[in-house]
This record gives sequence, C-alpha cells and structure tokens, in this order.
Amino acid sequence: MEALEATGVSMSEVQLAGGGAANQLWRQMLADVLGKRLLEVESQAATARGAALLGGLAAGVFKSFNDTAALPISADLTAEPGPRAAEYAQIYEAWKEKK
Repeated sequence: MEALEATGVSMSEVQLAGGGAANQLWRQMLADVLGKRLLEVESQAATARGAALLGGLAAGVFKSFNDTAALPISADLTAEPGPRAAEYAQIYEAWKEKK
C-alpha cells in the first residue's frame, strides 16, 4: 500500500474479490492493518477484469491509472478500520524501526 501511495496513487478504500473476500475475520484484519475501507466486488471474473485493465494500461489503451479506476463496477462495503487499527499501526511502526 505504501509503495502505491508513494507513486501518487491515493486510495481511501480497497476493492476485494475472491477467496479472501469471503472471510469476515480476514476482511476486518485487513481493513485494520491497511487503515482503509474494504469493498467486496460483485464480479465472478474480477481477477480477469483487473488483469485486462492492467494490460490495457500497459498497451496504451488507457492513458492513466485514473482512466481504469473510473470504469464502474458494483461493490459493497464489507469492512472498515475498527478499534484494533491503532494497535496494528503501532506494531508496524515498531517493526519498521527495528529493520
């Protein structure tokens, strides 16, 4: 997430698809760790769609990431950062200081 944001890509929420999106405990932990709202994408082919959009971006079909991000897809809120988010942030900061 930090690497993406370092390139100027700003995200207030993250879209999920597939197996990881099915488990509420995983979704909540991910929302807490990332500090982002999570949305579950309603698409059986979300991974293929994402790969096609990235391919289109690489091939010049889309001029920027924002062009692909603007394409609509249905998604429902599935998790938001909760009370443990601050705890995960402290653990992460301590880990970064040690490396």
